[in-house]
Amino acid sequence: MEFQTRIPELNNVYRRKRLLKDLDRLSREKKGSLALITAPAGFGKTTLAADWIEISSESASWLSIDNNFKDEFIFIRGIITALKKSTKRDFLNTEAILRIPLKLNAKKIVFSLLKDLKSVENKINLVIDNLNLIEQQPVFDILKYLIGLMPDNLNLILISRKEIPFLIERQKIKGQIVRIKKDDLKFNYLELKKIIQREKNLSLNDNKIKKLYQITEGWPLVIEFFLFKLLNEPEYDLNNLKNELELTNNNLFQYLNQEVYSKLKLEEKEFLLKTSIVESFSVELADQLASSQESKVLIDNLLKKKIFIEAVDLKNNIFRYFNPFRNFLLSQLSFLQKRRLYLKAAAWFAENSYFQEAIFYSLQIDDYYSAVNYLEDSIPEYLKTGELKEFLNLSNSIPGDFLKNHPLILMIKAWSLFILGQSGEAAYYLNLINNKKNLSPENRGRLLTLSCLMDKYQDAEEHCSLTAEALNLISNTDYIFKINALMSLGQIQSSYLKIEESIESFRSAAFMAREKEQYLMEINSLMNLILKLTQKGGLNKAFNLNLESINRFKKSKKVAAELINLLSIPMGIIYFLKGNYSKSKDYLIKGIEAGQFYELIHVYWLPMIYYARSSFYLGQIEEAENIILETLELCNKYNLKVNYQLVEMEKLKFELINAQKNNKISILLRKKIKAKEELIDKQTFFGVRVKAVFLITELLIVEANYQQALNYLQKIDYQNCDFLDRIKRQILMSFIFLKLENRTQSRKLLLDTLILLEKESYLTVLEEYKEYLAELLLEFKQLQQEVIVKFNFKSETKRKRQNNSELIDPLTEREKEIIVLLAEGLSNKKIAEKLFITEGTTKWHLSNIYSKLAVKNRTKAAAKARKLNII
Repeated sequence: MEFQTRIPELNNVYRRKRLLKDLDRLSREKKGSLALITAPAGFGKTTLAADWIEISSESASWLSIDNNFKDEFIFIRGIITALKKSTKRDFLNTEAILRIPLKLNAKKIVFSLLKDLKSVENKINLVIDNLNLIEQQPVFDILKYLIGLMPDNLNLILISRKEIPFLIERQKIKGQIVRIKKDDLKFNYLELKKIIQREKNLSLNDNKIKKLYQITEGWPLVIEFFLFKLLNEPEYDLNNLKNELELTNNNLFQYLNQEVYSKLKLEEKEFLLKTSIVESFSVELADQLASSQESKVLIDNLLKKKIFIEAVDLKNNIFRYFNPFRNFLLSQLSFLQKRRLYLKAAAWFAENSYFQEAIFYSLQIDDYYSAVNYLEDSIPEYLKTGELKEFLNLSNSIPGDFLKNHPLILMIKAWSLFILGQSGEAAYYLNLINNKKNLSPENRGRLLTLSCLMDKYQDAEEHCSLTAEALNLISNTDYIFKINALMSLGQIQSSYLKIEESIESFRSAAFMAREKEQYLMEINSLMNLILKLTQKGGLNKAFNLNLESINRFKKSKKVAAELINLLSIPMGIIYFLKGNYSKSKDYLIKGIEAGQFYELIHVYWLPMIYYARSSFYLGQIEEAENIILETLELCNKYNLKVNYQLVEMEKLKFELINAQKNNKISILLRKKIKAKEELIDKQTFFGVRVKAVFLITELLIVEANYQQALNYLQKIDYQNCDFLDRIKRQILMSFIFLKLENRTQSRKLLLDTLILLEKESYLTVLEEYKEYLAELLLEFKQLQQEVIVKFNFKSETKRKRQNNSELIDPLTEREKEIIVLLAEGLSNKKIAEKLFITEGTTKWHLSNIYSKLAVKNRTKAAAKARKLNII
């Protein structure tokens, strides 16, 4: 028979330098070596080997396998024919054995061939192409022996569309082994760019080259096809690239059909067609689409044959087809076949709670009815995981007309938008529902719950009673809105200083959310419950509940780490109140990151204030001021007016403290602070009024205007104050009475303060009001022992941290990640991108790192981290 021993001729080939360099290792190796090139059709395997031979100075033999290779006799004959052609030598020993009319022994044939090869002086490169067409075990036996006994003067280059496992057993190869796979043969983006730049008649900008790369996925054959297309049609619209792959009259389609698809078994063809309807699939989804239980076997066979299929994940559970091949398969399906398969896919995804995919595939065939139903079904899942933004994006993919008659979806959209800081859009959806006639009592309750949370009321009793009415209208089976109504009631009660009632509402919400596994709402309820406990004066109780909740969630393994990290917010605030600012910062950053991750604006604005305070009391003034400015921008961006007022007063407080240190308070600062007087008598939130009173009082004390300062403080109802504000009020009043020479009242108030501090460790007030306390304790020395231990302990901790050359506060895991990237020379922006956090948060982390390492810049931070074996 005739053997194909001609080395393929090449024309206008793009030289693959990085791959040719790999093959060059064969030339440098003194012993015999093996190269194995495996990839699907059209990846340039043959072209690469032929190009290497063309530029190599060594002799080469080439054997192309075809369907006529039925046994080992033909195979060894083909090898000898190829070798004789390039070496001009006879292989008498081997040919003699082949003439013996007995069953061939693979080992004897290889020994004979090796004996003949010894007579060849130069090194031989033998290429065997299309090895995937061989199926007979005796042929593989010959190859196995040949590789195991590789002579020093032979390099064997095997080309196959599928993997042949025994060929890569390194221990049986004496010399070098070169592996070139599909991913190696793919063109990368830079190579594609060079190819296009080489073509003088092509002028494509970077965006068009990226689009071409995205469509072709670096597949050499497809790139070649489109380059030919673009060279012949300079005005070709790149938006048609994807559709081009489905045209049956183009060369690429014909190639895929003739060289790949037509050669498959019928069951493999059907499987490919049915599973091509989805972008990726598991075995279970494939079973559903193919109406079969044999998907695992078929997938394994297709992987072995390298039919443009690959595993997407490391565990080989999810698979996909190369896009060009998938488009080819899709072109084989009729409209009705596609419709049936899309419905099957959507149903499977919905059953397995992959609602995004279920809606996506429903919309592919304009099945809006199913899409809306899947969206409604998805609500508990998205609320459970806290992915409110994803829910909104999903709802926006469905035309608004199809959502009009689904009040539940509209209300969840409104609630999500409100939580994400988009109150204006939230009100739009509430109005849509409000204008509807014949709302059910349950929907009226749901609507009232959200309206009470978002609307402003002048009367506290009316506001609370309306929220309670909403709660009663919602049935216990509608647990999503029942929990939401309880949380709304808790928020509203808190805003009117009904702290006890608020605690009970949040506790009920947390219990119900826990029972229904609604993790976001449970954590949100717990955060509020913990903070209300601190307001009431239960700091230790709050701390224990916070710690227990974090540990419980971590043990369950059902809740995402970022969601659990939201509980770092109240923990950070508790540590701030305890006066441990370094720990406070660690927890607060973690919590802020989590809030930013879920884009929960209403959750993470508050810890930003406490983060600024902690930085300020640690002496990191500039950092504190920057954080306050960022928080002001955030509140302004999302139109959080009350929040803005609170943050603005915090900024003025920092400016006042700094001015006091410098003994210079500007006229402008005085004017800004006194302008807050209008907030005190306004019908606004009590917390805002208290903040304004404290700010103005402290300015009046600086001005020695003690009587007026006392008048302002007396505007605050002591009984309505939260625990910390009671302590602050007592200290300020005690100081003022001392200055007004009312020692009896001053001493009494100071004693009351010390009793409060004995109950709970709100030690941060000692730092904030240390100047006032120092003077008071000096005056009332007999009371000094009550507080001096705590005061000195706090000061000692701070002094020790500043002077000790060792690292006292350990870096958090996130800070360790950042210091490693910093040491690698990455910019703040690159670090943020790599860790999926904001650039501002990266700066906060770095500031924290500098503080803990007692350094001032990046270079010194990296050096100190190395010295302490942190990196």
